[in-house]
Amino acid sequence: MIDVSANDGVVGRIQTIFRFPIKSVGGHTLNETYIDTHGAVGDHRYAFIDIETGHLCNAKNPRKFGAMLACRARYLDEPQPGQELPTLEVVFPDGSAHRNLGNDLDAAMSAYLGRPVRLADTVPADAATELVWEATTGLPKAGVYSHTTTNADGDEVLTYGPLQAHRFFDLTPLHFITTATIAHLRGLEPGANFNPRRYRPTMVIDTPAAGLVEDSWLGGRLRIGSDCKASVDMWTPRCVMSTLAHGKDVPLDRATLRTIAKHNSKAIPDLGRLACAGVYANVLATGLVRVGDSVRYEPEPNPAEENTA
Repeated sequence: MIDVSANDGVVGRIQTIFRFPIKSVGGHTLNETYIDTHGAVGDHRYAFIDIETGHLCNAKNPRKFGAMLACRARYLDEPQPGQELPTLEVVFPDGSAHRNLGNDLDAAMSAYLGRPVRLADTVPADAATELVWEATTGLPKAGVYSHTTTNADGDEVLTYGPLQAHRFFDLTPLHFITTATIAHLRGLEPGANFNPRRYRPTMVIDTPAAGLVEDSWLGGRLRIGSDCKASVDMWTPRCVMSTLAHGKDVPLDRATLRTIAKHNSKAIPDLGRLACAGVYANVLATGLVRVGDSVRYEPEPNPAEENTA
């Protein structure tokens, strides 16, 4: 049941806005951002490509690329809708900073990872992602994970092709998780580190209701601030990447995913039963959103009513 905590369907307010300029590299928080048809401006606009395989450098393969999560990417100036992106800078764990000017950033990330990589700003048509399944996460080797193969490192790997043509998102350009869900998970496993950064959401929504609040939003719509609107289309599956270290304050923690797998696994069409926390969404209406903006829930409209409106 949807908990409408105030007039006009308000279910919460934006607590945090995140931007992750590069896939699988740490990002930063914002006070506001513009949501265009492809998501938050400047978000997931880049990815590193593994030169040896041509695959995306993705922390879903921790042995190869998990260390990227400890880096931090930001733009030197604020990106603007419809304009060329500003210079990008990545700060590495040793404090060194490198920019996407010439080959400086490519060389620094290649040295850091111990394998040659290059930064890309368009999604290669043949780029694939390697997703590792590990028994310690508590995820069953079923559904999509039944199609893994064992690589030279002994890892069980699922390899799949690019799912988005315009940005480096796996499935949708918007991703929400609520403070209620984080609190609920912490209550289930108090010793685990359920920092929201693990889940790399577009926004953390502060909700007064308890429990896995956003699970009930599936199929409905969210109006965020005065103009932005999104359709909630899918529960967010979680994988080994969410258990990795995302910085010193977000250490490796396998218990986080085991807890979600035990208490909130859901059947996802074409994917099987997966551990889920948060929701994926698509943009219906663009606009500026700010920390503190209200979030309103609207049930899925009846097509017959829309046609007669």
